Amino acid sequence: PSTSHDRKIAPCGISTIARSLGTNTSSSMGDEAHAADDETENTLYAVLLCNPAATHEELRRAYKEQALHWHPDKNDDPEAEERFKLISTAWSILSDDAKRAAYDASLARGAAAEQDYYNTAFGANCSRAFDADAAREAWQAFVRAEEAARRRRARRERGLLVGVVSLAVWSVLALVGAQLACGGDALLFPRALQASNGDGELALAKLSLDVSTLRARLVARHEAAALRGWHRSLLGSRAGLLLRTHTPYLRIAINGSADLRRAPDVGRRGGRGWLLVSSSSGEDIYGRERRVRTNTFLYFPNEAPRPWPPPAALCVRLLQSGSIRERGWWDDMSRQLGGRLRGFGLAVVPGSECAPEYGLLTLAGGT
Repeated sequence: PSTSHDRKIAPCGISTIARSLGTNTSSSMGDEAHAADDETENTLYAVLLCNPAATHEELRRAYKEQALHWHPDKNDDPEAEERFKLISTAWSILSDDAKRAAYDASLARGAAAEQDYYNTAFGANCSRAFDADAAREAWQAFVRAEEAARRRRARRERGLLVGVVSLAVWSVLALVGAQLACGGDALLFPRALQASNGDGELALAKLSLDVSTLRARLVARHEAAALRGWHRSLLGSRAGLLLRTHTPYLRIAINGSADLRRAPDVGRRGGRGWLLVSSSSGEDIYGRERRVRTNTFLYFPNEAPRPWPPPAALCVRLLQSGSIRERGWWDDMSRQLGGRLRGFGLAVVPGSECAPEYGLLTLAGGT
């Protein structure tokens, strides 16, 4: 650095300048400054208010903070320009890994070695030291580099945002296209299990049927009807597993309110809920036609679906359905129904839950 203000220093005596200017920099900068260690208070690290162990990023932030504070165009202090040149000199050395390593080595060898380093780096008579114009140019280059880095970060952030939005949009379009083209494929768009009341599975099944056996029968029939040739040729035995990945719902076709009735009171005023009445016809041992009625208890995990009773179908969630034999009122209700009450109850949910779902293959392909 030049010797403005008639300051007499040793050739390139940066330690001398640091001693006269840098040691009180902390108080000049206020509480935001980071005071240097005592043993390094006259080094280039002290000029930037950094510890010798500081990282490059910490040095960069320190240089930016100091240069903004001591820039002659922003600071009226008579010594601002001298400080600004010293700060630029410190940054020019400490920002270069090779120069910093050589400088650190000179510090380790003592003050004489440090002065020799300055003489080598800037000439014996400071002929290659920073002047005011060079310090300003270095600062402008730093600002331009900071702005370029900020723009690169902004471009990356915009690119990430565009990529995420594009992924979401194309995934939705792919799913909608798949549904329009392959909406009837049970593996791509799994449907609820199907059963009918009337003369269907529930009416013909034995009274002792439990819910797990009912579910196994429905799943086996569903797989046989839903899985096509390409499903098994492409996926083999895993096709059925993928078909059952959705929560198993059961859609029961009914004949409106004719198949539904209120359950007996059995200790609760207003009734215990509703019953699904299944009727099957046949002949007795004498050849006379007869109809046998079986009752299945219905309950609502939440509130009753709207409208209730439903006109054409019930939607049942099998995972919430199960045995009711352990209920204290089951024996009383079974006696009032002539012993024709199944030992399990069905959890009735809104009909929208029995709508086709997006299967794992569709979701993976769409994404």
